[in-house]
Amino acid sequence: FALSEDANGSQMERSGQPMRAGVQSAEADSRDGRYGRCTADFADDMDRYGDRELLLLARCAYMTGNYNRSVMASDRVLKRVPKDPGALYWSVKANEGLAFVALGRFEELKPDSERTHLLLGDMYRQSQRYEQAVTEYKAAAALAPQDPAPLFGLASVYNQDANTDEALATAKTALAMNSDDPELNILVGQIFVTQNKWTEAEDYLKRATGAKSQMLPHLHFLLGQIYENTDREKEAIRELRLALAGDEDGSAYYQLARIYKKLGNKAAAQDALAHVKDIRQKRHERARIVVQELGDTTQNDTQ
Repeated sequence: FALSEDANGSQMERSGQPMRAGVQSAEADSRDGRYGRCTADFADDMDRYGDRELLLLARCAYMTGNYNRSVMASDRVLKRVPKDPGALYWSVKANEGLAFVALGRFEELKPDSERTHLLLGDMYRQSQRYEQAVTEYKAAAALAPQDPAPLFGLASVYNQDANTDEALATAKTALAMNSDDPELNILVGQIFVTQNKWTEAEDYLKRATGAKSQMLPHLHFLLGQIYENTDREKEAIRELRLALAGDEDGSAYYQLARIYKKLGNKAAAQDALAHVKDIRQKRHERARIVVQELGDTTQNDTQ
């Protein structure tokens, strides 16, 4: 597909899929920041609309706080085009909005519970609002001093914010409560990897045998880094291949390319680098969509 360069600048243009006449007013309403009117321009039956129209609806519905409708519209596009950047953007944004609404209702019932502070900490951490996340995790830890979960969240925030000393100390405190916790062991192992302490990192990572499936690619990637830097290339290749399923930025493929080149396997190195290029191009396109959507939203809000 190619992106439209019209005044709205945020909708997906696909050949053979023009905006139907009945929704053209919605496009004008969106362009002028009349998101409520834009949303009302659409019928309840979404099956009649094409991808471009659904993305327009997803945008307008989100801007009015109608997160359910925004999710429904963007998810319809994702069923047809699973990696559509615009649909992914609005689906993530709308689901995040729904999560905050749900949490707000939960907080009304239990405004000062460990669970509320923990959920808020997770949401702030995921949106990189680190100061707020730290405050919430500390509040949760104060309410449940024997629960390692708030400390795991707190250590994760410190690590994401490049405060590795605090991250390591906090994670080790949590491990003292539950030494077999796979996620905590992976976190400590990751910190040691960033410090090039390969022996310590391997020790903790090998304790994470019961890690959840979604954590396994990251675990294999970290082990691949350790093996590469301790002259165990065959083991590194094995681990990195297992990490490819979760390689969202090309790091595992790039590391494989480096090892293959070191071993003299030029064909395998070039193939791995081709994957790196493809992944990064797709990431660049998704980032462009996000920047474009944010720019359109900011522009309309200031008009």
